[in-house]
Amino acid sequence: MKVPVRSHVLRELSGLQDRLKELFHNVVRRNQRQNLISHSSFVPLTNMYNRSDKLVYEVELPGLDRNDLEVTLDGSTLSVQGERKFSRDEKKGKCLWKESFHGAFSTSFVLPEWVDPDSIRARYWNGVLCIEVNKKSWAQPRRIPISSPSPAALSNAA
Repeated sequence: MKVPVRSHVLRELSGLQDRLKELFHNVVRRNQRQNLISHSSFVPLTNMYNRSDKLVYEVELPGLDRNDLEVTLDGSTLSVQGERKFSRDEKKGKCLWKESFHGAFSTSFVLPEWVDPDSIRARYWNGVLCIEVNKKSWAQPRRIPISSPSPAALSNAA
């Protein structure tokens, strides 16, 4: 014998399932943030652009001095390391809430084989470290000319 189930019970179960999912996601996000904070002071945000002639990495590092940064190349691994120093400014008052990260950081990128590691240039301006790596000539797009056959070649083909 089949027992009828009222639709409001199913809605309540569905709502409970949604609340459990949200709770689970909040716990996971909180744990990920705590792991990030405990393992590394921060991981800088990076944008990478593929231009026709080069790769461009833009690493966001607001509030850092250029002298606190180091860019290195080891084989095909491009690394950016540095340290954001914590400054206690008594004029600001007692810190009640802190979300900014301080301390050492490092981030790395594996360069593709089609870039020229000898062409790496880095500049830091307005809180953004811009690293440019030229592509090798064979990896750059190029236009292929299209020729027309001569009239003699057309008559021989027929």
